Amino acid sequence: MKSILLTFFLSTFPMALTVAQTSDLEKELLVWFDSKNDITETNLVNGIEVFETILAYKDSHKYYTSPYFVEGNINYLNQDYYNVLMMYNIFEDNVIVKFNEGKRTSIIQLLSNEVKSFRLHNTHFERLKLKGESGFFELIDVYSAFKLYRKHSKYTIAKTNTRSNTVRHEFVKANDVFVIEYGTNYSTIETKKDLYDLFPNIKSKIKNLFNKDEGVQLAWRNKEMKHVFKQIENLLQN
Repeated sequence: MKSILLTFFLSTFPMALTVAQTSDLEKELLVWFDSKNDITETNLVNGIEVFETILAYKDSHKYYTSPYFVEGNINYLNQDYYNVLMMYNIFEDNVIVKFNEGKRTSIIQLLSNEVKSFRLHNTHFERLKLKGESGFFELIDVYSAFKLYRKHSKYTIAKTNTRSNTVRHEFVKANDVFVIEYGTNYSTIETKKDLYDLFPNIKSKIKNLFNKDEGVQLAWRNKEMKHVFKQIENLLQN
């Protein structure tokens, strides 16, 4: 229904619209459509109702950035939705949405395989299917020859209260995993050797870059991969 409505509206506008203008118009129309219709009649209700079973320790939480619902955008079951109240659970790698059904509030875990991409907290995520690890990855940057992604994850440490005989879990941020989409392949970048294997034609240039550029050395140690790969992009273009 949303796609039919959108097609009807766009067909009434001149062909001179640019791609960017059309994209903005699509968004405005979809936001308008969702505001006028019951969200429970859309595909966003196709998921699993969430019931929290893990007690968090102190202020720790399993979510990206914040344990509170914020407005975001998402492509679910090949349909775009805007201004959706949502959270990204990086511990279990799933997306949770919230909406009202009359006086009742429902919290739904979306089917991860049907989430193509989403954006919240000014961060864009895409679902990637890798050999070793599939799931949601933050798109850090798009370069001329490749894309840089980051995988967020958390692990837990059990905290036992002997007085009340209860167990709570402290959610701890794990080391980020960086992935490069280069051509038709995805490669995990953990060591400098991974860079040499990924870009064999400029291997000597990359080694020289690390040996002489203190800024690149510092960025590598601090996992500031956006800066590192910007320099590698420059090497590929020279």
